[in-house]
Amino acid sequence: MGRVPAGAPPGRLAGSNWTCGLEDARLRSMIRSGPEMAQPSECGVCILRVMSIRLQGVVAVVLMLFVGALATGPAAAQTPSNKVLLQMSYSKGLKQFVSSVSNPASKRYRQFASMRSMVKRFGPSMKARAATVRWAESRGLRATVDPSGVFATVRGDSTAISRAFTSRTGSGYSSGGSSSSGLSVPPELRAIVKSAAYADDRPDFAVQADPELFSATNPAVNQSATTRTGTPKGCPAGVNAERVPGNPGWTPNQYNNAYGLTALHKRGLTGKGQRVALIEIDGFKPGDIKPFADCFGYKLPPIRTIPVQMKDPFPTGSETTLDLQVLSAAAPGLKSIDVYENLDPVLTMAAALAKPKFVPDIISISIAGCENTAIETPSLLQMLNTLFTLASGTGSSIFVATGDTGSSGCRSSSPQAPGVYPVLSAQFPATSPWVTAVGGTNMALDSRNQLTGEWVWNGSPEVVGGGSGGISMLYGAPWWQKTGTRSSQRRVPDISALADPGPGYVYYCTSPECLAIKPEPGWMTVGGTSAAAPLMAAAFALANQAANRKGQPNIGLANPLIYRMANSKARNNIFRDVTVGTNDVGTAINPPLSNNQPVGFFKAKKGYDMASGWGSLRMARFSDTALRYGKKARRSR
Repeated sequence: MGRVPAGAPPGRLAGSNWTCGLEDARLRSMIRSGPEMAQPSECGVCILRVMSIRLQGVVAVVLMLFVGALATGPAAAQTPSNKVLLQMSYSKGLKQFVSSVSNPASKRYRQFASMRSMVKRFGPSMKARAATVRWAESRGLRATVDPSGVFATVRGDSTAISRAFTSRTGSGYSSGGSSSSGLSVPPELRAIVKSAAYADDRPDFAVQADPELFSATNPAVNQSATTRTGTPKGCPAGVNAERVPGNPGWTPNQYNNAYGLTALHKRGLTGKGQRVALIEIDGFKPGDIKPFADCFGYKLPPIRTIPVQMKDPFPTGSETTLDLQVLSAAAPGLKSIDVYENLDPVLTMAAALAKPKFVPDIISISIAGCENTAIETPSLLQMLNTLFTLASGTGSSIFVATGDTGSSGCRSSSPQAPGVYPVLSAQFPATSPWVTAVGGTNMALDSRNQLTGEWVWNGSPEVVGGGSGGISMLYGAPWWQKTGTRSSQRRVPDISALADPGPGYVYYCTSPECLAIKPEPGWMTVGGTSAAAPLMAAAFALANQAANRKGQPNIGLANPLIYRMANSKARNNIFRDVTVGTNDVGTAINPPLSNNQPVGFFKAKKGYDMASGWGSLRMARFSDTALRYGKKARRSR
């Protein structure tokens, strides 16, 4: 998990002062004893809460920290804003519809609908939209309803905003619609609006590609790092790119071949006709993308940059640069790569779905935040989930990086105690039931670049870094998630792919983050599930092209098909079961956050596990099998 982006709101776990006067022994005692609240007198300006959630015999210890002066009400913790997002009411029929068109056993499988038809059928009525606009105008505010119908944006003077949405004694305001901002839904809107939140009270997401996180990858002391094997191809500078002297990184011809993408390329499947959207919170320089393509011998697909509600694109960063390089190398024939930029993924997701001509076939997301901070903005999470559901209904597949801190998904950027908290937490949005969560592994190749071994990424005890996975505290088990073990909660990852930074992906980057690690600009290596996610996004773009050749629709929400295949006799033919390693990074978590003690979860095993999901895909075989499931599907997108 990477740094907190500039502009992130205060009062979040990532910026919290962890220590608060609590010693490690006291913390470990609290974790062992279960739910407990530290007294405010112990922490001064923060409250520490540790909750234990017992799920299938596993105690998922969740840490929540709230920073800032103690206040009598939630509204006091947030400076009033001049913009509010209202979550509009959507019919439950949307989820039922999308489940039916995503279920390989359904007669409606892959009979997707347009955004316009779903919004008209399941979204707020024109009457409800007009009522929202009129209500805002009556209070001197301005309101616009997003084309998705998922949310309305209300703008105006911050005092008027506060007056309109702050609950007052005896006012009858809905208490169920309050957010961490302390906003409440006015009585006039309760029938059509579910909740209200300040637009800048966004989930605390961070980019996953953070070169600084992976500064050490020595195979001699690192649990999962290895030296490059196989046969690399490319320009000398790219082939020899390295972070650790003498251990250059994996090249595109190697990871493409390892996962079966090269076999699909040989069939002429390069992503032709497919549009991929990247949801980003940093930017890129075209001058970093073209040298990579030139080095490895492919022509870049068209790239569109869409700053969402911003005048200019973001400055160059490490994440978008990595996403574009991996994605374009794996699917060079794409119709377009559309880069949507904003700190709030609700806005970027809505923008990606707004224009029928540009609705993506595939969406890749390499941002994440631990669920306990994400839960502070429930209405925004619900809006994002509704947008994911709508995207799935159009036939889009969404791939999300699970995170890069193993089973300990909550990261601190406090100067007093930087690092990762020694508690279990999965990361959102990977835990959403409407996305495919991609975890992280490392690999060994033979001279033909075929996989000879694969294991869970875990940088312990040298460095905190590992493929994230675990049990969601936000979402129950989706109907399609059948893992052979009963569980009431969503589990991640679903699948995994190369992510270990030892030796990592070859990477061309001149962003400030990269220059801080390797002063000579350009070639280096990097890792993370943020590389695995766009790699799998590219893989499914190829599978979609194969389906389209046969007159079939896109695959759409991938998990129902993934789990159906994984629970069939063909599993060993389609999946590589990863059975080696764990994603417990506890032994690398130093004082004051921990004392290098294991957290205890999760271990790779035969079949599904929360270290690697079902393992990795043999993509050519997966694509061939998907064609059999798609025979009866009617192309209607």
